[in-house]
Amino acid sequence: MFITSMITLLIPSIIFTLIFPYYVNSKCSSEWTTRVDSDGYTYGYLPVLQDLITIFEASSICKQRGGDVVSIHSDEENNFVGALAAPLIQQCQTTSACQQRVPHTSTATTFLDMLYRSFWIGFSRVQFAHPNDDPSVHCANLDGTQCDYGRYDGLPVPSRDIRPWAFGGPSSLNATTSGEIEGCVLMFINDSIPLWNDVSCYLLLGGVTCKKNCSATCDEESEPTTSTSTTTTAAAVTTQTTEEPDDEPTVETSTTYSCVNDTNICGADGWKWNCYKNDKCYSYHRYAIKGSYWKGLAKCRRHDATVCSIKSEEENDYVSKQYCGCDGKEEWLGMHRMQTDNGDSIVCLDEDDRQCYYEKVNKDSKNPWAENSPADAKDMDDGNYGKKNCCIMSNGKWKDVGCTRPISKVVCKKECVKPQ
Repeated sequence: MFITSMITLLIPSIIFTLIFPYYVNSKCSSEWTTRVDSDGYTYGYLPVLQDLITIFEASSICKQRGGDVVSIHSDEENNFVGALAAPLIQQCQTTSACQQRVPHTSTATTFLDMLYRSFWIGFSRVQFAHPNDDPSVHCANLDGTQCDYGRYDGLPVPSRDIRPWAFGGPSSLNATTSGEIEGCVLMFINDSIPLWNDVSCYLLLGGVTCKKNCSATCDEESEPTTSTSTTTTAAAVTTQTTEEPDDEPTVETSTTYSCVNDTNICGADGWKWNCYKNDKCYSYHRYAIKGSYWKGLAKCRRHDATVCSIKSEEENDYVSKQYCGCDGKEEWLGMHRMQTDNGDSIVCLDEDDRQCYYEKVNKDSKNPWAENSPADAKDMDDGNYGKKNCCIMSNGKWKDVGCTRPISKVVCKKECVKPQ
């Protein structure tokens, strides 16, 4: 956290004077503001004000709208996103739309409160998450795109002042209040400049900016629209990886942002696949990563997939038999268990739904959890890996662990169409 370094700064002026281009594109609905990027694609952007959300909930919000938490690849795009999100960030920081986090007793505490009422972006730093993490992986975008902007490969320097990072960032130090790894990133506005700060992925921020490829061949009807919460919305260099050999043949299927649910024939890409009683078919593949959950997510996203979330007992039987996580080769799954903001209950979110299936099964169903799992979602994982908010497959059973624990593999999943 760079709070100490920022005490001398004036409280930010939120209103932007930047003028940003607006484009109309039929592939994105009118709620998305679009721009043409240097890669020739048209992308849509949607800031969403929803108070007290972690990065996991932010990701779910964006996916429900057919997008991802925004990835940023240039100064131009960073300024565009900041200008677009600024009015909602200001609303969050200056009105009752967002809960006050810190009493305004000084310039420093007022600034800290403003910081906590900012918006998530989809950048994650994993290099310094833990000494055992793969040192060749420095950052990851949650949508799986190349980490070619905001990348910093050196050690933390308290006096560093290079944009888009705020003064002293990124620090990747433990969060000052919770002791959790600062592996995720927020955007705030200072003197009309959009700046980044690395924070705990479990920090409860005021909203998120989503991004979607409007040039992709997606049908509007295919976008999920259900939501259980009230929200407010506004009108390359390849990442280095060093991966250990896998026990499945390497399958490269990356076509970032394509819509695979109506074009991906099950088995055509060499992935294992299965169809279920609800007539849904999914394909699966396991990759060796030796890293944090974020590294696993970025790997899956590069293959038009996401970390495997399990929707039913039937699917759990299949996945646990195919990918048991045995012999010490545990695998990331796409489930996140967290305490609610009032601390009196636990919510479980998976990668593409609002509720994990095990919360809806009856007492006669099989227990998917390993012995002594799950924890109460506030327990810290041994080894300074953060709270036990992520889940893995281990010897055919689920275990909850810290999201920065270096796990050997990840199981990726994507919807597919049954061959004729």
